Amino acid sequence: SKVPKLPSDEELFAFAEKHRHGGKFGWCFAALVTYGCRVSEVYSLVPTGDGGTAEVLTLKQKGFDPKPRTAIALPFELVERLELLNVEKPFEFLDPEHYDSTQAKSQTDMFNKWLQKRGKGSTSLLNKNVRHSWCIRSITEPKFSDALAARAAGHSLALHTSTYSNAIEQRDMEQAARLLR
Repeated sequence: SKVPKLPSDEELFAFAEKHRHGGKFGWCFAALVTYGCRVSEVYSLVPTGDGGTAEVLTLKQKGFDPKPRTAIALPFELVERLELLNVEKPFEFLDPEHYDSTQAKSQTDMFNKWLQKRGKGSTSLLNKNVRHSWCIRSITEPKFSDALAARAAGHSLALHTSTYSNAIEQRDMEQAARLLR
C-alpha cells in the first residue's frame, strides 16, 4: 500500500502537546503519536514501567480474540513530555475475551470527529497517518531493526517492508553513502 503525505514529527508532537488535556481523546492522540498503535488498539494500551514500552491488544480478527503485544515509545522523551503515565481514556478494554468491536468502533468514530474538529484544514492529521509517521520514525531510528519495528507496530515484516519500502530504501542509501566517505 502507498503511504500518503504525512505530517512532520514536529507538527505531530506540537499538536499532541497542545491537545493533550483538550477533551476526552487528548491522551489517546498523544499515545498514538508515541506508541504507533491503531486507534482501536489505544483503548487497551497501558504504559509499563517508565513508559518506554506499553502493553496493547491487537485488533480482533474473525474467529480470534485480540492478543497482547508490546508497543515501544518513540521517541521516549514524549512519555514524560505528554504525561502518558497519567492514563486518561474515555473507554478501556484490557481483557481480550470481552473485547467489544461495536463499542471500539463507536469510540473510534468519536475520536475521528474529535481529531477533525481540532485539526481543521490538515488532512495529514488523519489517525492512520499518525501511525504511518510512527512507522517511518522507527525506520529512521538507527537503534531499531525493521523486524522489531514491524513487531511493535503489530504487523508482519513483509507488510512493514512493502508498505515502507521507499523510506527503508532512502535510509539504506544514506547509510551506504556515509560508509563510502
